[in-house]
Parts: sequence; C-alpha cells; structure tokens
Amino acid sequence: MTAKVRYRSDFHHTVYILNIALIAMSLPLSKYTQSVFEISLLLLWILSGFSFRIVFRFFQNGNVFEGILHTIEYIAITIRHNAVEKTKLFYRNKPAVITASVFLLYLLGLVYTSNFNYAATSLRIKLPILLFPLIFGSMPKISHREFKQILLGYLAALLAGVFIGFYIFFNKEFLDVRDMSPFINPIRFSLNISFGVFILLWFVFKERGYNNLEKAGFVLTIVLFLSFLVIMESISGMISIVVTLFVFGVYTVYKTKSRSLRWVIVIFIVGFPIAIYIYVNQVVREATTAPAIHTEQLDKYTKLGNPYTNNLNSQIENGKYVGLYVCEKELREAWNKRSRIKYDSLSNSGIPVSNTLKRYLTSKNLRKDAEGVGKLSNEEISQIENGIANCNYINDPGIKTRLLKIIYGIQHYKVSGDPSGNSILQRLEYMKGAILLFKHYPLFGVGTGDMEDALFEEYKLMKSKLKPEFMFHAHNQFLTMAITFGAVGLLWFLFALFYPPVKLHYFSDYFFLVFFIIMFLSMLSDDTIDTHSGVSMFAFFYSFLLFGRKTIKNIVS
Repeated sequence: MTAKVRYRSDFHHTVYILNIALIAMSLPLSKYTQSVFEISLLLLWILSGFSFRIVFRFFQNGNVFEGILHTIEYIAITIRHNAVEKTKLFYRNKPAVITASVFLLYLLGLVYTSNFNYAATSLRIKLPILLFPLIFGSMPKISHREFKQILLGYLAALLAGVFIGFYIFFNKEFLDVRDMSPFINPIRFSLNISFGVFILLWFVFKERGYNNLEKAGFVLTIVLFLSFLVIMESISGMISIVVTLFVFGVYTVYKTKSRSLRWVIVIFIVGFPIAIYIYVNQVVREATTAPAIHTEQLDKYTKLGNPYTNNLNSQIENGKYVGLYVCEKELREAWNKRSRIKYDSLSNSGIPVSNTLKRYLTSKNLRKDAEGVGKLSNEEISQIENGIANCNYINDPGIKTRLLKIIYGIQHYKVSGDPSGNSILQRLEYMKGAILLFKHYPLFGVGTGDMEDALFEEYKLMKSKLKPEFMFHAHNQFLTMAITFGAVGLLWFLFALFYPPVKLHYFSDYFFLVFFIIMFLSMLSDDTIDTHSGVSMFAFFYSFLLFGRKTIKNIVS
C-alpha cells in the first residue's frame, strides 16, 4: 500500500512540475495557453492525491451506476479535503497571503465603482495575483534540479520566440518593429528576454554541471537575445539589463576584496553612462543639424520644368530639411498614379499621406518631385500607405532608429503641441493626467471599474491634444494604483510588493532580485499588471521564486 501511495504522489508531482514548466514556456509565446495551464494548475491543486486506481476499483467492485456515484463522492471528498487543508497551509504562509491581498484591493474597489463591465474585466485579468500565491504558498516546494529544468524550458520558449522574430525581420514581414513579437505585447516580451539574459548569465558563470560546449551555447543565446532587443528597439528591455547590471556592480564594489575587480567595475559604472551620453548626443546632433544651405545655389526647377519651393524653416529628417526641393504639383500627380490612397488623404495609420511621403523621400535623400516618387519601389509605396515615414524604420531598425523616432516626435510636439504617436511624450501626458486625477480622489481613488473612464475624462478636462486613439492608461503602475485605490491602496500595494521578500530574506537570492528589479523598473514606465501577459509574468515568477522552490542562490556565492 505504501508503494502505491508513493507512486501516486510521484506521478502527481511530475505532472505538477510539467504544468509549471508549460506555464513558464507559455509566458513569451501564448496568452491562450497561459490561461489553459493556469486552470490545469488549479485543478492539480484541488485534486491533489486523486487516484485513478481507486476509481477503477469502484467500477470493479460494483455496477456502473454505483461506480459513478462512488467516483463523484470520492472527487467531492478530495476537493473538500484539499480546499480545507491547503487553504489552512496558505493562511499560515503570511507572505503569500500578503501577496494575494493585492487582489483584495480590486474586490474592495467594487464598493464605490460604477463601471462594472470594466471592473469584471479587470478582476478576470488580475486572477493570477490570487491564483499563484495560493498554489505555490500551499504546495510542496520543488528542488533546485526541478527548478533548473523549468528555467531551461522557459529559455527554450524564449529562444523560439526570438527565432520567429528574426524570421519576421529578415523577411521584412513587418511595418513596425513591434510586429516582431507576434504573440504577446513587445514590451512584455522584452522583459521576458531581459530576465532570460540573467538566467543564462547564472548558468554560464555560477551553475555547476554544464560543460564548455553547453556554456558556449548559453553565451551564443545571450548574444541572440541582446541582438533581438536592439533590433526590436526595446528601450525598456535594454534599460532593465543595464540598471540590473549597475545594481550588481555597485553591490560587488561594496562586497569584493579584489582591488582590481573593484576598479574595473567602477570604470564600467562611470564610463558606460558617459559613453551612452556621447552616443546619444552625436545622434541628436546629426539628426537635428542640417548642412548649411545657400539658397542662391539651389535648383529652381524640376527636370519637368516645374518650380521648387524651398522652406528652410521646415522640420529636419535624418539631418536634411523636409521642406527642401518640394514640388507639390508633381508629388500629387506622381503619387496618385501609383497609389490607391490619394495624396491629400490619410494613410492607413491616420497620418496625412503628403507629410509621410515628404519625410520618406527626405530619409532616402530624394527630391520631393515626380522623379523622387518614380524611384520608390512598390514595397516602399506600400510602406508609405501604412504610415511609415522613414526608410530606416524598416531597413535599419535599432537604437539609432529608435532615437530618430523620438527626436522627430519632439520636433513635431514643439510645433503642434500634440504628443500623439511619441511614446515618451505620451507617457508624460499620461502622467500629467494621472496626477491631476489623483488630486481629485487622493484617499481611496475612483474604484476598480472607473479608472479608465475617469482618466480619459481628465485628458479632456486638461485640454490635451492627444488623439482619441492614443489615449491610454497612466503607463506607470504606481500612478495607476494611486488613481484607482488612492494613497491607501498605493501604500498597501507597495507593502505587498516589498514585505514578502524582506520577510523571507529573498532580496539576497539572485533569481528573485534580478526579477524584482526588472519588474519594478517596468512598473515605472508601464501598467505591468493591467495586461494579461504582464500580470501573468509578474504573478507567476514573483510567487514561484518566493514560495515555490527550496534552494536560495545567494548573490554572494
């Protein structure tokens, strides 16, 4: 009998590990399978100890009807036993209870909300915050060997996602670099990649049991991950990696006894920001400074004999005046012959075709006339129709191109006052609206369901020039918590975020500390737990790393 019980326990544990691994592998690849395996994990939790052998015995010892009745009774007893006993275990795990209490905030916010449709959606999205602490806080902890296997599965899924992204990139099957993350939001994908980089670094430098060939494979994977972040222009992902390295660098300088290592790290800590500043400053200077123009030396007519207009007060694209060598008559006629979208109408992205065409031609160093339009390929015509205003956005994505987008957005904002379409300026506008809204409801906020309605109304009250399609949430998790639940809710959220790792001394754990830094940084620039992929990643790894495993990998080791 003992052997049979052990067999059932081992089988259930194996399925439990497999389920956790499938959730981890789903995080960068599929929101649908995330939900499916979250549900199956809950079933494993509630049916822990269930044995098919016992069910078969019911049917062997009686008729079918009695077997069904006994099976139903057995399932009910198993569910009741697990629900009672594991809930008791959960309530004894105070850090897990504190973590799950964030979900309670959203329930309490129903008391004074009015938009219950939005509230119901918000509660559904936030369910992982309740689910994972409950399960990992009441199930047996897994071994480091099993933990490592789960991480390897997670890395394999990340690598698959990166390969798919590279395929999209090399085949030019994208209109925006964000299309290279086809399964989940690109920001969330970049956060997963950033965490993956640090997992790989541990496997290369700290984890025992890997030979040199395997470690070389890990290093190559790190290079692929970093290259993909650059191509995808993921500022958030790269900042996460740099800041995390900075934190570990400062810690190492404080702890290490090696003077040479200390100096190397200090030079890196000081030198790297300086190098970034020099690079950014150079890109800005090149992008915003056009060469000296002598108007008397400019051509007055196109090859077809039509006059040019030259506006040296126009915006600058890639270091060239957009308003130089423009012939509206030829542009309109030549464009209308090649495109189904007329010159004086809007592109598929809602931007005037005329402006997009002029910017695109400028980025290719072509004149804005019939000859310039004639040199565009059919593929480039399609890009312009879809609102692509610079050839480098498709042909040369990366850090420099990302900076060029930001620079142009700032230039456009100075002229129009409209932050729409520029991620940094939009975030500043969102922050302004969120702060104003918080001042109206400082204590308890607007409630679970009214956050979006109230914030969008605040944008209108402050007469923001944001276009409706660019009106989004605060893009700062802490501000979002403040306007939803007020100062009281924000303080509790911060307590629930910091208390569990402090209580369990997990800020000394390498994996948890890396993940915490990445998540905290993401919350400064995004509503991380307000999206399905974001809250799943946060709730899963936060709970799994704190409550689900035995071994702590101390950063000092």
